[in-house]
Amino acid sequence: ILRVHRHFDKTDGDKLLVHSDVGRFYSCSLSEPEESFTYYSAIEDASEDLSFINYYSDGTDYTLIFSPIGFYRFSSAGLEDMGESIGVIGACMHFDRIFGVLPDENAVAFSKLLDPFTFDPASGGGKIYLMGGGGRLLKAVSLGSAVYIFREYSIYKLSALADPQDFSLKEVLTLSYPVRPRTIASDGADIYFVAGEEIYRLNASSVDKPFENVTPLIESAEKAVGRYMMDKYFLSCKMRKFGKETVGLEGTAGLITHNNALFAFGKDELDIVRGIGIDDFSTIPGADSEGVLLALSGNYGIFAGSLTDDGKFYGVPSEKFWSSHSLKPGDAEAVKKIRSVHIASTYPLTVGAESETGKDEFNVYGGYAVGYAPLKTPPGGEIRLYLKTSDKLCVSEAVVVFDEFNKYVP
Repeated sequence: ILRVHRHFDKTDGDKLLVHSDVGRFYSCSLSEPEESFTYYSAIEDASEDLSFINYYSDGTDYTLIFSPIGFYRFSSAGLEDMGESIGVIGACMHFDRIFGVLPDENAVAFSKLLDPFTFDPASGGGKIYLMGGGGRLLKAVSLGSAVYIFREYSIYKLSALADPQDFSLKEVLTLSYPVRPRTIASDGADIYFVAGEEIYRLNASSVDKPFENVTPLIESAEKAVGRYMMDKYFLSCKMRKFGKETVGLEGTAGLITHNNALFAFGKDELDIVRGIGIDDFSTIPGADSEGVLLALSGNYGIFAGSLTDDGKFYGVPSEKFWSSHSLKPGDAEAVKKIRSVHIASTYPLTVGAESETGKDEFNVYGGYAVGYAPLKTPPGGEIRLYLKTSDKLCVSEAVVVFDEFNKYVP
């Protein structure tokens, strides 16, 4: 399993940092594609709880790395071991201090002002102990003037400005289902996260579920990963399969281990890619705009790839499949016979209609098309419409026209 992070460096160019679950740590240039990966032996930490924080100090761009074992600092000069960790995980930067959680102590730790690796109370750092239930401490997230502390089943708001004596803590939300820690992400105005299989949005004044219509598509978010990038909330999770069809890597045993879909939630749009397993994301520079780097799972767990819109997986066209729910149009108990299917498609594809009596398909070669699939349903039967292609998929205006017969006529 790979974890990726983009190190920003205005002077020497951005780098991609890669950490594997066997404790290996690498970097490579994002501005010089031909540059190979550099391996660093200083980090031999197999923990999944590493925190990466971009940090600028004394004219140098750094990435601060916090793990349960040690503190590290990365720059263009290399990787520095900054000493033994106090066990802090889920760290964030807030008003020139590091805030992180100490699950074993049920406490929040904060560093000395302008000194991210010093947590000693005698030097200006400190700890805040939490009382009551709420489950294991997971992560600290900076938002506005507060730090939000995530536990498995509750969220606290820590009002934290300059003086630790003025810090105040209160519980703001309790949850019935566990927070998925790797889905927590902020865009600076809101925090997005998944609890159970539902997506939440939290800010200083409210909490809601902005994508409730998508919840039925999510089978499991136990291993889900979420990031906010490029004005979208990206979520990798396990998506439900409707029917027996497989797409992408789903059809090969071992290629997908837990997550099989990528959701990208934009302001007014939703993109879904099923058939790929993803363990992490990062932005990468592109020729014209930013791109999305994917760290893949399963048998592809040693690979990373860039997200494209050409419908191919490492250059190989992938099968796309979309299916409607089973429908009972008109009189629920009547016999229906499909007369025609009308659809507008930008690219070639196959359109199919299916009922209990069988299925029929026709091809669309781009543009507006009317196809015929003269299927007949038994009384009370259902109809399902599906689309499939190995090309790009962009359709609209799908309409099924059917005749309805007396429900007593066979």
